[in-house]
Amino acid sequence: MKNRHKLLPIIALFALVLGGCSPRVFGVDETVWTTLSESEREKVIEGYNKQKEKELENERHRLEIEAQTAPIYAAADAISNIWGKSQSKSQRKNYNICIESVSSSFSKNTLTIGGDIFELSPFSKKIDTWVKGQSVELTANDSLMYPIKIRNFDNGETVIAKKAKFN
Repeated sequence: MKNRHKLLPIIALFALVLGGCSPRVFGVDETVWTTLSESEREKVIEGYNKQKEKELENERHRLEIEAQTAPIYAAADAISNIWGKSQSKSQRKNYNICIESVSSSFSKNTLTIGGDIFELSPFSKKIDTWVKGQSVELTANDSLMYPIKIRNFDNGETVIAKKAKFN
């Protein structure tokens, strides 16, 4: 009986991955939900609530960072505009590429940069500290699957990505 409770999270995760578009109850496929006992359902609900809580906490954290850094970015943009006008176009470097949006879900993380959506490698670091407005640099990567390297100037982190097909 104890082993059954240890397997429940694995079964729930497996059902989430395989479920795709089927009807869901607290993140679990409806057909799996009907087979669960009352205690198993309570554990699934608890896990679901914890996941949602974590997502809300991450969103709050992103918004706090965005609010704290907004004045800095405004000042930097103003200085950059003044400084940029004094240089010829051939002398300027394009370091003013910024993150437009960050989307983080259970199975996929995406960044919108310059109107393009980039899907991050599932093996990349967590992007909890990546927020809208941060300066990034896009460079080539040797990987065939994820040919783009995205470097975040604000937190020093680097991830690999590919251009999303649904773009």
